[in-house]
Amino acid sequence: MARIYPFRALRYNPSMVRVEEVVTQPYDKITPAMQQAYYQRSLYNLVRVILGLPELFDEPGSNDVYTRAARDFADWRRMGVLAQEKDPCIFAYSQRFTVPGGDGEVHERRAFIGLGEVCDYSAQVVKRLGHDLELKGNFTYENYLAPVYLSGKQTVTNTSFQLTWYPTRKVSF
Repeated sequence: MARIYPFRALRYNPSMVRVEEVVTQPYDKITPAMQQAYYQRSLYNLVRVILGLPELFDEPGSNDVYTRAARDFADWRRMGVLAQEKDPCIFAYSQRFTVPGGDGEVHERRAFIGLGEVCDYSAQVVKRLGHDLELKGNFTYENYLAPVYLSGKQTVTNTSFQLTWYPTRKVSF
């Protein structure tokens, strides 16, 4: 059985930003036009961290999209734009959407986000939820590597995604 744990998430501070001005689509869904629009919405828009714009005089490793993302992320934390939860939590997640080209019906995904214990895959603690499940990428934050699994084409409203954290260092709660 999978073991899950609460954690102290970072969230945008609503007294410093308007959430609708700083959130984005997933990075792999952002078109160049969307990227420009997100940049213009706020200096604190998440696109600056997940899909930064290259600049004319970028120098790999010292001044590029990655170093600017790291700088912005650290600055936002220091300034209080991103605030860490006081207490560890397991977070409920809900997403409402309409399927492009569909009949306009609103669908909803529900899930939770938490830390998961590291287990060898052969232990079969984490199992595939269906044949359409695929690995979409990894998210790294402060030495945590998180593979993000999303279900494929949606055919029912009761679908889910799974976010599994694999800490690369010991976590204290």
